[in-house]
Amino acid sequence: MTRIANAFASALLCLVAIQGKTAPSVYPTGTTIYDPERAWNGYTVLSPLATRAAIVIDMNGNVVKRWDDYNNAAGGPARVLPGGGVIAATGARPPHQESRELAQRDFDGNTVWSFGRNEQVETREGETVWSSRQHHDWQRADLPAGYYSPEAEPATTGANTLLLTHANRVEPNVSDVLLEDDRIIEVSPEGEIVWEWIASEHIDELGFDAVARATIDSAPGFSEARGSFDWLHINSATYVAAGSTRAMSGLRPTTLSSAAGKET
Repeated sequence: MTRIANAFASALLCLVAIQGKTAPSVYPTGTTIYDPERAWNGYTVLSPLATRAAIVIDMNGNVVKRWDDYNNAAGGPARVLPGGGVIAATGARPPHQESRELAQRDFDGNTVWSFGRNEQVETREGETVWSSRQHHDWQRADLPAGYYSPEAEPATTGANTLLLTHANRVEPNVSDVLLEDDRIIEVSPEGEIVWEWIASEHIDELGFDAVARATIDSAPGFSEARGSFDWLHINSATYVAAGSTRAMSGLRPTTLSSAAGKET
């Protein structure tokens, strides 16, 4: 019995110790593990949410290049092009999670291409401005993986660009409230919108059952601050099949679908 009692006491002490253990409050920063013989050596492009810049680091975590005044929290990833150029989103329109422009800059930070004339919107200060309304993702037609990949040479000029944007719409087939809808657009190098796909127009194709449709119709999570319902919240849009087909994926609810939109 004594041996059993001792074993029980030891187990109890271990349980108390585990439950009483606090989470770490200090975390390492910078490069924590680097084995040059086993790692794929190169540079990494970062789009930090709390930093309004596109950053390039080396394998030791040193910042080797930085382009300021980009809005990663709203616009999504920055991508570097051959020759040292970069494309990312800039500007903001709080409380909406969207940028106001997609901008391409050269190595020195000079803007060489931009798109922001998608829709005129009102800012929180009451000013009417042009905006791309882009959020979460964008893609160049000739950048097949979205990022650098072997044997791929994306063009720095002359290619169409796919943007994931917002559009405020009333669509009773989705819900009776104002929607902050998702609209994927394709823009020519000259800034002309040549194709579009609007999510609410395709709800019948997305496979939601009756329970899901009823839930969407009730507009859970309607934003009083925005005055609209972000009903689908698509997170990515990309080209597949060498830029001839567009695809999107969503987070709420989770969806992966090809997008057959309208030429404009």
